[in-house]
Amino acid sequence: MSGQWLRSARVFRITAAVGPLLAVCYGVHLWLTHNTDLAAAQAAAERRRADLIARMGVDGSLVDAGQFYTDPRYLLTDALPDDLTVATSVTACILFILGASLGGADWQSRAANVWILAEPRRHRLLLARVSVVALAGVLLALAVMAIVGTAAVVTALTRGTADGVTAAWVADMLQAALRGTLVVAALGALGTSFGWAARSAVIPFATVFVYVLFAEAVVRNSLKALQPWTLTVLLPSATELKPPAPPTCTPDGLCEDASAILAPWPATLAITALALTLVAATWLLIRHREVR
Repeated sequence: MSGQWLRSARVFRITAAVGPLLAVCYGVHLWLTHNTDLAAAQAAAERRRADLIARMGVDGSLVDAGQFYTDPRYLLTDALPDDLTVATSVTACILFILGASLGGADWQSRAANVWILAEPRRHRLLLARVSVVALAGVLLALAVMAIVGTAAVVTALTRGTADGVTAAWVADMLQAALRGTLVVAALGALGTSFGWAARSAVIPFATVFVYVLFAEAVVRNSLKALQPWTLTVLLPSATELKPPAPPTCTPDGLCEDASAILAPWPATLAITALALTLVAATWLLIRHREVR
């Protein structure tokens, strides 16, 4: 009975270690891919400009080298918010996988049956399991963001610039980190309750795969009003540093639609509400379900 659950617990520990390890690798990547050699970057831009002029035969006065210039420095105030968004999204996916794996393994190994015989109040067992995974998500999120943040600061000080850092910017970053932590914990609770409801670790993954591959495609193409509420939009929206900018229009009448993105806090609350709703639905489902 315990073999499968122990294997799942081992996977939990291994996968939980993957998050900080990926964060370390990402930090090394940041340091290796940035430098302060502005002259070399300008020379590379000039070479790309010359190549374009030679290949296309265009007037050199019409081509600005600035179009090809990429600042090689790590700009802390610009880059760190995006880096934290990536870190949070990956960590949230890891926690969903962990939660669904453990939730499904509880039933497939029949460990949950034994627990229910010892503690008939099933909602306590469900809440205990969800709380454990959510707490693991909080700790993992804090560890990953601390590693990425430290690597970003070191890279900015040695191979970039920290210009523009203010008390307001730091406060915004702390809020983004808080939202990211809530999102990771919510995804862990979502996966765990899904695994308990389905009594399987495979069904949650298959459902999410079908949802992302087909349901969100339908929303993007036919139900654009619902696009801000899809998971692939909610996850990055929750960790954005600022609310979406108002729509901007070019002189020829082309406008960028900012309505497809929710503000950070509403996106975070939407994900949390989704997790709580699924936990409540799972509790109602298993309340009178037979143990087998």
